[in-house]
Formats: sequence, structure tokens, C-alpha cells
Amino acid sequence: MSGEENLANSVSDWILSETALSYPIESFNPHKWGSPIERLFHHAIMFSCQLGVSWFEITFDEPTDIQKLKIETQALVLDWPVDFLLTVKSEYGLVSRLVIECDGHEFHERTKEQAKRDRSRDRRLQDAGLTVYRFTGSEIYRNSFGCARQALKWAEGAAFKKSRE
Repeated sequence: MSGEENLANSVSDWILSETALSYPIESFNPHKWGSPIERLFHHAIMFSCQLGVSWFEITFDEPTDIQKLKIETQALVLDWPVDFLLTVKSEYGLVSRLVIECDGHEFHERTKEQAKRDRSRDRRLQDAGLTVYRFTGSEIYRNSFGCARQALKWAEGAAFKKSRE
């Protein structure tokens, strides 16, 4: 195990010890994470909401109002799993979704074919009306809370959208 994976596991274990009582146990199912960087990102976004970095309340059901943010791990979108799917409902009733992909070196862009496949998927997701964010493993290891803040900033903007632009 690399030093970065050890760091991700240590931080995740600490976050779990601090937040486990606040969220349903199924949200911490390690089988839902495909990699240490996904685990680290998941805990960063959950912990950010609990600490009040964002005003969202995490929900595991469809959001019913603008203060609810649904986070799904390994959600099936257009017949393939995405690392994370965030769903928010605006105050005007518009539902917006953000796909987040955590790109570790093992599965993404090691070859031109992998990069081509990822870009093709991104275009299909965008054509279906979803926003797509990709974070590299290095970005998540260096600043998982910064990555989480970017996703939460998107959600905050989506919560006040009147229409699809």
C-alpha cells in the first residue's frame, strides 16, 4: 500500500469515528467505494456538510427541498456506474444532477483508449443533461476537502436555478 493510500485510510478512519453516528450505516459500506480516493472524497463531502461548510443536509432519498442533497455512490447512470451522483432540487422545482468521477491512475488515462472512452462517456452524460466533474487521484489526495467544496459549490448554484441553461 502506498503512502497516499495509507493517508486516505487514516483520514477516512478518523472521519468515520467522528461522523458515523450522524449518518445511516449503509452510507459507509466500503463495498460501495471502488478505490481509496473515492473513499476519501466521500468522507470529505459528508464531513464538510456536517461541519457546516455547506448548508446542505445529506439525504439518501430524493431531495424534497433545497436544503437536501442526495449523494449516491456507484450509481448506475446510462447503463454504467459513476463514482458519485449528487442530486439537488432547486427552489423552483428543477432537479439537477452532478456526476463526479475520481480518476485514479489505474483505471483512467493510462492509455489513449482509456482517455477516449472517458471523454466519450462525459459527452454522453452531458448530452443527457448532467454536469460532469473529474478529479484526479492527486487532486483528491492533496486536497479532498477542496474537491468536496467544488462539488458543494455546484450544488449551491443548482439549488437556485430557475431553468436549464
